[in-house]
Amino acid sequence: MNVNEQEQFRKMRLDEFLANQSIYDRKERENYTKNNTVVFKRAFVSLCAENFVEANVIAKKYRKFWRKWLLMLLYAEFVHWCYLNKKAVPKNEQFMAVFGSSAKKQNEYAQKVFEKLPKNKNAAKSYAKFEEFKRAEKEYSVYNIKNIAVCATMSAGKSTFVNALLGRDVLPSRNEATTAKITSVYDKDGAEKMIGYAVKNGEIAEQSADVTLEVIDKWNSSNNLERIYLQGDLDGIKNNGFVVAVHDTPGTNNSGDKSHHDVTMDFLQKNKMDSLIFVANATQLCTNDERILLVELLNKVVKPSNLPVIFILNKADELDEEKESISDIQKRYAEYLEEIGFVEPKIFPLSAKAARLLKMVKNGRAENLTAREKRDLRNVESVFDEFEKTGLPSVEKYIENLFGGR
Repeated sequence: MNVNEQEQFRKMRLDEFLANQSIYDRKERENYTKNNTVVFKRAFVSLCAENFVEANVIAKKYRKFWRKWLLMLLYAEFVHWCYLNKKAVPKNEQFMAVFGSSAKKQNEYAQKVFEKLPKNKNAAKSYAKFEEFKRAEKEYSVYNIKNIAVCATMSAGKSTFVNALLGRDVLPSRNEATTAKITSVYDKDGAEKMIGYAVKNGEIAEQSADVTLEVIDKWNSSNNLERIYLQGDLDGIKNNGFVVAVHDTPGTNNSGDKSHHDVTMDFLQKNKMDSLIFVANATQLCTNDERILLVELLNKVVKPSNLPVIFILNKADELDEEKESISDIQKRYAEYLEEIGFVEPKIFPLSAKAARLLKMVKNGRAENLTAREKRDLRNVESVFDEFEKTGLPSVEKYIENLFGGR
């Protein structure tokens, strides 16, 4: 893999910040803010494209005495953009002419920018937001990454479970083999948009600053792409000094495509995980396909790495408790896992479907629900009381506790 995923995410987050920032003046007047923002972005885009003549024309009006702070901000942000993109800051007359200076005085100008800009009252709000963005990104960049692989046989509800963690529909979820590639989701608190990219031969082939279900569906079904990387807010899990990365793997028992099994096992054996989540269909436990996968995971992944495993009894809400209680099924499944070789298995009965619906509502995405999903939602008496009963909060808390002291 030639792409450093965290570096790529930082570049994409910077581009997102720059594309959406507002350039305020001291009095934060609406018309001035709108005009400053438009002109600033045009100049910035020209700088990135190394079109210094055009940038010079755009920035000309900023060279008046009382507006030079805008040029200083432009220079500071461009220097940071160069740093993250591993590009040298240009050192030529055309570039420095944009800022009303010369190549000979570039070091002097740079020193003035970083000395005066923080004290400039006109630049105060815009510069403060830029510095806060840089500070937060730097803090995030040193967090340890805790890797969790999510495995299951086909149609156990694995992708629905990951979508419930995200609080939004990102991974395709259907009653068929839908996950064809390793899809890695890195948690970032407060991220309003999901960003991501797909790779081929170790290089970025596709990327998006606003990943939707349609984008993932397209990437996932493409034969030209090998793996998908995403960054977004795992709702319910916090960045308490670490980043949880959830790696969704293809179901291993797709009779029509054995490569799904090979992709999953190759990934798990070549990449160090900190935990493994196994999603089981509570209505179809102890099948032959499930046992084959559990034995293979135990011998090839869990034992060699002494890997903690969390077992999810998904679709627990579909069980008929008049015939057998969930606690009895949980006890019987624990005995089955111990017989295979798992020691004191941690088992969580869960309804990923219900948790996903409730989180979609909580996060303001109810309009994305289908008519059938809205009917299902009407059966929930209280969103917050019933959410606890889905079982997902217990899983999220267990994940946080698992890594909190490590």
